[in-house]
Amino acid sequence: MNEIGLFGKRKKQKYHSYIGEVGRIAENIINRDFISDGPNKKRIGRLLIPLWLKNIGYLNYPLLYLSLYFKQNRTEYYGLLMDVRFKGKYEEWLKFFLKGIIEMSKNSIQTINKITALKNEVKNKIDNLKVRNKEKLVLAMNYIFSHPYFDSTDLRKFLNVTKPTVSNIVSSFCKLNIVSPVAEKQRYVTYRFNEYITLLEEGTEI
Repeated sequence: MNEIGLFGKRKKQKYHSYIGEVGRIAENIINRDFISDGPNKKRIGRLLIPLWLKNIGYLNYPLLYLSLYFKQNRTEYYGLLMDVRFKGKYEEWLKFFLKGIIEMSKNSIQTINKITALKNEVKNKIDNLKVRNKEKLVLAMNYIFSHPYFDSTDLRKFLNVTKPTVSNIVSSFCKLNIVSPVAEKQRYVTYRFNEYITLLEEGTEI
């Protein structure tokens, strides 16, 4: 038409992404509003998944980190979500999701084994020290596995010991390269359980 000088006009239509209800709507068995009206709100849904699995008895502890699986398979993740939204294809999404549970379960087991090995290694370092009150050092070790970032005040309250005693314990941990200060020149020093935190952060940089 352009070649013979004819031009057509078509009224611009406003784009709408909403196409109505597609397919079957799953029952909202955990009574959660899944509508996202702000940034990062759907991430809460990811956190609820392992908590819900624990609540119904499929997990003893909510140790599944599914966000890592979604990050590792980002393209497939978004593609399958769009297929659910526009084509009602739930089955492929469920297969993808269940595969993620299997992979992250294996990943969690590997991480737990590494943490167990690390705990044994730290315990051996303590056993080889020629100091008194090793039982306090073992208690302190258990504490930093629960609190990988800590300060001496909180550790002293937990152990119920004097300031000089907790200072000696933290100093021993520093000499063994178990912990290190986050910032040395601050009045209240925070310490970091380096190797443990590295284990917990594996994969999160993706």
